[in-house]
Amino acid sequence: MKIIFWGTPEFAVPILDTLNKSSHEIVAIVSQPDKVKGRKKKLIPPEIAQYGHDHNIEVMQPQKLNKEFRQKLEEYAPDLMIVVAYGRILRQKILDIPKYGCVNVHFSLLPKYRGASPVNAAILNGDKETGITIMNMVREMDAGPILHQYITPIGAEDTTGDLLERLGNCAGQPLLEVIEKLEQKNIEPQPQDEEAVTYCGMISKKDGLINWEQPAEQIKRFVYAMSPWPSAHTNLTRNDKSDRVILHSVEVDFTHDGGKPGEVVKVDKEHVWVQTTSKTLKIKKIQKSGKSVLKVKDFLLGTKVSPGDFFG
Repeated sequence: MKIIFWGTPEFAVPILDTLNKSSHEIVAIVSQPDKVKGRKKKLIPPEIAQYGHDHNIEVMQPQKLNKEFRQKLEEYAPDLMIVVAYGRILRQKILDIPKYGCVNVHFSLLPKYRGASPVNAAILNGDKETGITIMNMVREMDAGPILHQYITPIGAEDTTGDLLERLGNCAGQPLLEVIEKLEQKNIEPQPQDEEAVTYCGMISKKDGLINWEQPAEQIKRFVYAMSPWPSAHTNLTRNDKSDRVILHSVEVDFTHDGGKPGEVVKVDKEHVWVQTTSKTLKIKKIQKSGKSVLKVKDFLLGTKVSPGDFFG
């Protein structure tokens, strides 16, 4: 099949790579425009676009999905378009272009978590498993009939980054099987259960602020759900001095209690315990803004933390 691949982030690269190494032809890639990044303010292409440049595949990065762009897509006469975390909603005029339609790889077990942050939502809500859904695309976001689902467990310390990488690495082969069945007209799409639909919204940088007025278990899930971006951050206040810190590894501790939410209630050579509304949170890895991630025992060598100090 002649395929146009739509995608942007790094976790979509293994899926594109699997397709590119198959018997199918990737005739073009559509990705988001380059963004200014880093201290030097250089324009950096998305990882999917970079893959196209490295493998001599034509890359399109339109600012607008207008009539001229649609005409260019039509010139490729694609049999199929594959969409993996492209980042914008496609109109019906685009969905109608390919012979076999458009297929989306969504990183949740639909109809659960339609929207932009399904993996974050699964961790935040304490789900025990997540997965991918391969579906036919329709005009409504993430509402198309299901072609295939793959399930994976969520570990106690799995971050959003961990799960996105794992799911991206395992999605390619099932997608190839779906494409083969579509070509052979040997697949029966299953409609989603509309009564079971849930949604998740876009996450922004400001959403990483930790609210200590919550139980320790909820804060723990928040730390892993916000990693690697926007990261779970808070302020550490000691003797009227405040530092912005990011928490990277934590666990719920049931042996300490008694203090205000956000208050440091115990410190030893390797860990810091912080009070929440229920139980305490034991911090294992921490990072000062702009510095390296450290185990707490190394962090404490350069930053004195004492009972009575506050996070928040």
